Amino acid sequence: MDIGVVMLVKNEALRIEGALVPILDQFAQVIVLDTGSTDGTQDLLRERLRIEPIAAKLDHDQFGGYARLRNHGLAMLKTPWCLTLDADERLDPAGLRLLRKSRPAAGIGGIFLCWRNLVENADSFDDYKCILFRRGFNKVGLIHENVQPSLRRHGATAQWSDTVILEHHPEARKNAWKRETYRNLLLLAMKTEPTVPRYPWFAGYAALRENNLEEAEHWLSLAANSQHPHYPVERLNAQVALTAVSAKCGNRAGTLTNHALAKKMFQDLRDDFEVRVNHWYEPWIDQAIDIIYSSELEQLSIPRFAC
Repeated sequence: MDIGVVMLVKNEALRIEGALVPILDQFAQVIVLDTGSTDGTQDLLRERLRIEPIAAKLDHDQFGGYARLRNHGLAMLKTPWCLTLDADERLDPAGLRLLRKSRPAAGIGGIFLCWRNLVENADSFDDYKCILFRRGFNKVGLIHENVQPSLRRHGATAQWSDTVILEHHPEARKNAWKRETYRNLLLLAMKTEPTVPRYPWFAGYAALRENNLEEAEHWLSLAANSQHPHYPVERLNAQVALTAVSAKCGNRAGTLTNHALAKKMFQDLRDDFEVRVNHWYEPWIDQAIDIIYSSELEQLSIPRFAC
């Protein structure tokens, strides 16, 4: 499997070597777009990694333009497979080498990896991410862009791989800034693309994490009631989260109703390639009903997601 990698960076002199050096020799092509580093990132790339960074400009009036820039980098790749990587992410060289030896079937357009979030001073958790996909597919979204809608639009699918884990090392000092920035961007994105449930899903989940239950219910209801065909997981996640909101409010009847809706939605969507890699859905549905009928309704919870 010949792979090219695209990175979008700014002021990553302290982290970019950790991301690239262990695996650099495994890429047939490397594209690094730099959006205005002032900390020596560009010199480090040239002098120590022998990579010529490509100057890029974020469109601050277009939600930063991350998808546009990543797609610009993807268009430069000539390799049959493309990998997108952030400076705070790490891939094990041995695992990546094994993954490169795989031969996905023709209909497989992308590969999901376990995305292990190693959070400073907090419990770490696993999510997933499709960072490896065939050339020709693009990133989609004004914020929290991903490739899955592009795969669906073209009738492609994706599969899970246990070969390598993608480690994410977010900086805790940026958490407060990210929360406020992303909240504002999500609100703008919802106004710009009101039919896309990905944005209210993230806004609702963030509100639920902060125990703002009324706000969470508002956004999650918008996401769960969407009929957009390219975002089944966001719709299903939102319906599951609405079950947790009702439970937190002590509303057993509402919790039962939302649980039934989540179960029905899962049954309708279970053949989607991304729904299949969310291995927790079915056991959660089975376990949640026992909790709902117990005397410990407040114990009902949902998995942790990266946002």
